[in-house]
Amino acid sequence: MRLFSIRLLSSILLVSALATGCASNPDQTLSIRDVAVRNMAMACYQSREGERILADNAGRVWLSCQSWASHRVDGRLSKVSEMFARADQNQNQKSLTD
Repeated sequence: MRLFSIRLLSSILLVSALATGCASNPDQTLSIRDVAVRNMAMACYQSREGERILADNAGRVWLSCQSWASHRVDGRLSKVSEMFARADQNQNQKSLTD
């Protein structure tokens, strides 16, 4: 039981950091989500060197990689949010039965 609560607490802290970012100056510092999207998009872009050279469409490749990365990160965040909602609902139901 205690291990579950420690995992839940650490997950809540992680999601809070991802959702709000850790930017003290939002004009100059990216949120954790933005950094994750940028890193995934860069990995995608670098792995598609042939597509960039072949059609000379580096801009299109970058936009598609950035879109893919954004959807991927947002999907992960929504899954974690759903997990928290279920855990909270289970906790509430358990407290009602006790």
